[in-house]
Amino acid sequence: MVQTPGKTIVWRSVRCHVPSILTTIRYYSVIPLVPLFLTGHTIAFTLAAIALALTDWFDGYLSRLWKCSSLLGAEFDIAADKNLCAFFLAIGLVSIDHWLGYVPIILLIIYHAVVIEMRYTNNLLFKSSRVAKAKMFIEMPSLIATYTYANDFGLEWINAVGYGFLWLTAALALWSWCHYMGYLPDWPECFYPRKI
Repeated sequence: MVQTPGKTIVWRSVRCHVPSILTTIRYYSVIPLVPLFLTGHTIAFTLAAIALALTDWFDGYLSRLWKCSSLLGAEFDIAADKNLCAFFLAIGLVSIDHWLGYVPIILLIIYHAVVIEMRYTNNLLFKSSRVAKAKMFIEMPSLIATYTYANDFGLEWINAVGYGFLWLTAALALWSWCHYMGYLPDWPECFYPRKI
């Protein structure tokens, strides 16, 4: 508890708002990211994109750790995830000028459209597979790496690594898609256990 003049603030009630604040920041992050990208502030855009991608994992982790998950928070988290993913995929489409980038990005767009459809027509809060979690973990960094202007700094290998991981992301998306449809098993739990 925190004592203030005339008030007692219970930390538990305050901390449960932290995951929602992180989700809100991620949801509205497109607003500052667009001008950063359009004006060519590459380093600022890349750092902001990485920080926002990390909130995708961090807000869910905190809400489970502090036992303050809610139906509304979970719905908002899904919307924020898809919003940021859609932005990164759109940036990828306009920035990448090679089929090595177009093919996996188009596959990922179709995957996200199908998952959104499944969530809203069947079960909004169906449990994400471990394959989908692994995909999401590398999807945003791989997209960021592919359209970062690394060649401006003599780091062309970053783009090459980004393309490789982008194809891996597309493969995991197909695996996740087949798992949701009941054709393939999920990622083995021994390699990706759910601890919380």
